[in-house]
Amino acid sequence: MYEVIMPKLGMTMEKGLIERWLKKEGDYVEKGEPLLEVMTDKVTIEVESFHNGYLKKILAKEGEEIPVTEVIAYIGEKDEKISEEIIKGMIKEKGEEKIEIKRREEEKVLASPLAKRL
Repeated sequence: MYEVIMPKLGMTMEKGLIERWLKKEGDYVEKGEPLLEVMTDKVTIEVESFHNGYLKKILAKEGEEIPVTEVIAYIGEKDEKISEEIIKGMIKEKGEEKIEIKRREEEKVLASPLAKRL
């Protein structure tokens, strides 16, 4: 089973918007064949498959903004089943909300004696 990840298509790209999938779950894809269209900050780019196989599961829907390097789909053999570990990971990811709390700490600026006199 191969992971399809959101590629980093530009130096400053942190997220990509999935414009549309060019293949459906169950479709056969060949290496180099376009899978989906991703919109970056400036342009829409076709993302190609890096593997031959069947598009087993699409995790990211059209219109979703996905962070770079996150898994957006799986490609596998025709009869290959998605493992329980992958399914548990999908459920865990979808069920958790990430809340980030940042505390602002007073920062002590270190300066040399010469810089302090300026």
